[in-house]
Amino acid sequence: MAFIAKTIVIWAIFFSCAMASSEVFKLTPSEQTILRSNGIIKRSKAIQGTNLREAMAIGIIDAPREAVWDVITDYAHYKDFMPRTAVSIVTDRIANTVYFYSELIIPLLFGNVSYEIALVHDKKHFTITWDLVPGTGKNVKEVRGSWKLEHYKKGKTKAIYTLFTEPDTIIPDFVINILTDQTLGEIIQVIRDRVQKVGTDS
Repeated sequence: MAFIAKTIVIWAIFFSCAMASSEVFKLTPSEQTILRSNGIIKRSKAIQGTNLREAMAIGIIDAPREAVWDVITDYAHYKDFMPRTAVSIVTDRIANTVYFYSELIIPLLFGNVSYEIALVHDKKHFTITWDLVPGTGKNVKEVRGSWKLEHYKKGKTKAIYTLFTEPDTIIPDFVINILTDQTLGEIIQVIRDRVQKVGTDS
């Protein structure tokens, strides 16, 4: 049963990953200004059938795509630098798909959250797309998202991060939307810091 669930997830993410690699993110003039000033752009879009929103953050990282890729795929060490991450374990690897188990500490809201996600890597296009492995979520119904790394200028990367989370709690949707929006900007900054630390230590 677990093998069947993983196979279904792989195919579902394969198609979404192909779409993500071809999607073009057009920035407005004001957003271009934000990027040039090292700010972080935040967007969100409505998800049909729910009051929750899928959020997106875009920021410039002062490192080439290969260096950023190495950091965002260092799943086993997420507990060392990702916000609120207490446990991070790679449970399996099948071809270009990584299975990753994580436990998050979210105080004052609805307790800890844990899940296993399947992440499909497309190194050619520098994209990663993930979704929840069915039946693995605790206090969460759905988790999905993506990374897309684009060359920006010499030695720099435009990182595009998306996230949709549907908790299995009584917390109002508008609160979840606020928390998701806050998390995205935080993630971009954390990756910036980690890339610089890894570059300094190497």
